[in-house]
Amino acid sequence: GMTLLNYINTYRMNQAIRLIADTDMTMTEIADHIGMNDCNIFQNFLKTQSEAPPANIESFLKNNLEGCEKTQSSFFTAPF
Repeated sequence: GMTLLNYINTYRMNQAIRLIADTDMTMTEIADHIGMNDCNIFQNFLKTQSEAPPANIESFLKNNLEGCEKTQSSFFTAPF
């Protein structure tokens, strides 16, 4: 089976992918929505959870995470 942490991370990754593809939300808003408390955590999450080549992730992050601001949400605010 899948551990609880793996389930949560899979859920968050799927939500992030959907929000990136289907909304006009900023990366900061997406990070907040999936329960990451700042863009640095979200950036590391994308790098560790994605199956995309690291160069693609780096390019995506450079183009989309400029000006990320820390948010006030807690780590466990994702809508489960």
